[in-house]
Amino acid sequence: MESGGPMMMRTLRLVVLFSLLLLTACQAARPDPAVDEGKSYTGTLRIGTHVFPPKPKPYVPASNIYKEVWNERALAFMEKYPGVQIEFVSVDYNRNFGELLENPEEMPDIVELTLKEAWLAALEHLDSLAGRLEEEGDRWEGEYRNVIKAMEINGEPYLLPVKSDPMIVFYKPDLLAANQVPEPRDRWTIGEFEETVRLLSSRGVGVWLPDTLNAMEPFIRGLGGEYASSDLRVSGFLDSDATANAFALYAAMLRDSRTAGEHAMYVVRSTAAIHDLANTNYSIAPFPAAADGVRHNVSLMTGLAISKHSKQKELAWEYMKFLLGESSDEAMEFIATHTLESGGVNQRIGEKPLYEELKQWTKHEISISRPATFDLVWYNDPSRDNIVPQRTREQLELYTDAESAKTDLQLWAREIETKAPLLSSLANGAAGGNDG
Repeated sequence: MESGGPMMMRTLRLVVLFSLLLLTACQAARPDPAVDEGKSYTGTLRIGTHVFPPKPKPYVPASNIYKEVWNERALAFMEKYPGVQIEFVSVDYNRNFGELLENPEEMPDIVELTLKEAWLAALEHLDSLAGRLEEEGDRWEGEYRNVIKAMEINGEPYLLPVKSDPMIVFYKPDLLAANQVPEPRDRWTIGEFEETVRLLSSRGVGVWLPDTLNAMEPFIRGLGGEYASSDLRVSGFLDSDATANAFALYAAMLRDSRTAGEHAMYVVRSTAAIHDLANTNYSIAPFPAAADGVRHNVSLMTGLAISKHSKQKELAWEYMKFLLGESSDEAMEFIATHTLESGGVNQRIGEKPLYEELKQWTKHEISISRPATFDLVWYNDPSRDNIVPQRTREQLELYTDAESAKTDLQLWAREIETKAPLLSSLANGAAGGNDG
């Protein structure tokens, strides 16, 4: 496998340093929040949020020692508009989401939703953002516009993305070097990744690979498979010949990666709590591309929508714009930071250079990711995987060929269609996605 690791890391560290300097300059150049821009807002803005653990009562933004961006932006907005009070309300599918849909007048002015929650459950209660985005012109032109497009519903934007947790690769460069295995490079392929797994396995060194549907999806798509149609029909797609073959190839990687030795590489979400991340020399690489160079990462995503029933729609949009900033770069900085802070990564790693490196790679992966197919609803379970029937790693490793994989995938597809929330009452049309 071609090695571009050391050069890649030096380049990335320069990018990280430049980004920090640029961010500092941007913050210094921000206008004083007290400056009057000719706009005046008053009243309470209620914002429904997905937080874990959920809070039983509404709460107001408050600063803490970590100065996390979600609360800090809310406090800055209230400083800019002293007549406004922000109130957060926890919203999750198995607690109060149904009640809000039954009494839509009680919905918060802004509500955080997954793509599938918005599309399959709440769409009739949401305002399209198309006109508002058009009025903003090139405000977020660039990568963030691509992220907005990835969350479109029937080609229409209803959600302004605020969290996106893609798959990413952590690795130990010292352990790779000790075993004479090249470091990953930008735009490496799944074929090169497979070879890395085999090399490490032959030397008694392990690779941690995911075994849940959403986390495996970039591999399955990169190997030629597909979980569902654009209108979320699972049978005929999850159990197709192409997908069965992709699962058989991935099962071989699972078997090769299993070892009693130390792990040199982890393929996980950007917010993953790797036990020794804070005190071991790790580097980060992007998720590998398919053989044709196309990148198929997927992400657990949420976005903010404006309720059709809100009496504070203009205030809601003003807040959403303030939250994401004036440019695509600011919006991408916010979404990556908020994602990592929501997962507690900032508290686990602290101010180490690895955190800024992780943020840069997270932005890199967010920009090309589409929402995970089975990221359906927000439960008060941070993994968001158990809402869809799963298979154990041992069951997946039994897919020794496409035929054995297909036999089980046919059963699995039917289980998903009958047991997964929202899939039994699909809306017409197709949700948008980033197929790049």
